[in-house]
Amino acid sequence: MRDGSRSDTNAVESPPSWPQCLFAEVLGLPPDRIQVFLGDTKSGMYSPASGGSVTLTSILPAVRSAAEGAREKLLRLAAPALGAKAEDLELRGGQVRAKKSGGGGAAGGAGASGGKSMTFAQAAARLKTTVISSQASRVENYKGRGGELHGAQFAEVEVDTLTGKVRVLKVAAAHDCGRTINRLTAENQVSGGVIMGLSYALLEQRVMDGPTGLVLNPNLECYKIAGTLEMPEIVPILADVHDPANNIGVKGLGEPPIVPTAAAIANAVSNAIGARVRDLPITPDRVLALLGTVKES
Repeated sequence: MRDGSRSDTNAVESPPSWPQCLFAEVLGLPPDRIQVFLGDTKSGMYSPASGGSVTLTSILPAVRSAAEGAREKLLRLAAPALGAKAEDLELRGGQVRAKKSGGGGAAGGAGASGGKSMTFAQAAARLKTTVISSQASRVENYKGRGGELHGAQFAEVEVDTLTGKVRVLKVAAAHDCGRTINRLTAENQVSGGVIMGLSYALLEQRVMDGPTGLVLNPNLECYKIAGTLEMPEIVPILADVHDPANNIGVKGLGEPPIVPTAAAIANAVSNAIGARVRDLPITPDRVLALLGTVKES
């Protein structure tokens, strides 16, 4: 806007730090200088649902394209005042200035902008309208490149051979999620996925009545899920590698940490007791039954 304020409006529900970080990167500003409006139905924009490991990869390519469009408009406005071409300017550190060449000089030659610069707010003040508006939609991924998800998880468990109770001590979860936009939220997604997978591995069991098809434990008193007492040490490991499938280099990270957790725990239990676990959840009665087969053999 003319007063130098900046905002991003997006129809999808997502952590605001995602578009905030990317918008700030393109405009060369600190993330806290970007105001984000999410899930606003007044915008009239369409968005995908927040789920399926596609939220970030769906919205951020469009956010980058919109931010780049706004940046180019602002640079064209600032160029005459700096005596330079818009393509020779950049936004960095809250300043509009000449790009640096490999040798340290201005990209457009010694005369490009003459070493002048102006602040983002000064450039915005040159607007002849109230705002610069830029809209963009999600384009198709680049053909034949990237997009595959990779990960590996390891579990350390403790098995009480008298009671059959399994306790997960530690889970290390390594995932290639492409470029990491916000490390804190990414690591929290990994931790959340591990917790869901642990709950599935040790506790969750739907009981159904065969003749009627009715669920017999349709509440959280009878359908057990993991709580604070079941939490292990969780070590998220992110392979921060730019993925070439889209213009921001990211992949989904919602479901991938869930998928291998139960298998890693089951394999750890199998290694501990010497019998292969083939059924979930890994309840004490099943563990004791497996221990019985070991003793018999």
